[in-house]
Amino acid sequence: MALIHRVEYLRKEHKGLLELARRIEAALALAGRQAVLDHEQSLAQLRECEHSLGGVVEHCHADDRIVESTLHEYAGENERAKNEEEHRDLLRKVATFRDELRFATVDRLREASIAGHEFVRTLQTHVAGESELLDQIVPVRPLRSAAVCPIR
Repeated sequence: MALIHRVEYLRKEHKGLLELARRIEAALALAGRQAVLDHEQSLAQLRECEHSLGGVVEHCHADDRIVESTLHEYAGENERAKNEEEHRDLLRKVATFRDELRFATVDRLREASIAGHEFVRTLQTHVAGESELLDQIVPVRPLRSAAVCPIR
């Protein structure tokens, strides 16, 4: 039962990571527009995501967390090595994105946008790969349909 709970926790974490990616993508879309107001809104939204980027860093320190060690326990050696490399890559891209964001201004969003797009792409690919591993460990259970009780 503990395994199922750990996998459910990771799936919930994945949903949060993908929601963060969606929020960043939406903010980056505003940065791609011409209006200064859009750039101001984009920069504000991106900076609001700063705290959530810490969650990505936490996710990448998988070996320190018992819930992620479950994934490593059930994955093969190649999958573990690939996952660890993806975590290192994500950490690099988070750091680059944070650095660019720190120095971004309304009229200088290009570098932050490039770093943000690279980070989002990497995060989405990583979550998809980890989700596949989780599905191999504990397949997603289909929702049970409610039993229909005939009216008498």
